[in-house]
Amino acid sequence: MDHPEGILVAHPFQPVYLLPLVETCAEEPMPPEAPERAGAIHRAIGMHPLVA
Repeated sequence: MDHPEGILVAHPFQPVYLLPLVETCAEEPMPPEAPERAGAIHRAIGMHPLVA
C-alpha cells in the first residue's frame, strides 16, 4: 500500500441494536486524532467505540 496512514478500520459488533459497540483500528503512521475523530462520529450515532 502506498499510503498506509489512510487506513482506519471500524468493525461493529453484531447485532448492532443489542450491542452498540464498534472496534476502531488504525495503522501506526496515522495521525492520533483520526481514531478520536472516528470515535466522535460513532458516539454521535449512538455507538460506543473501542480503540484497539
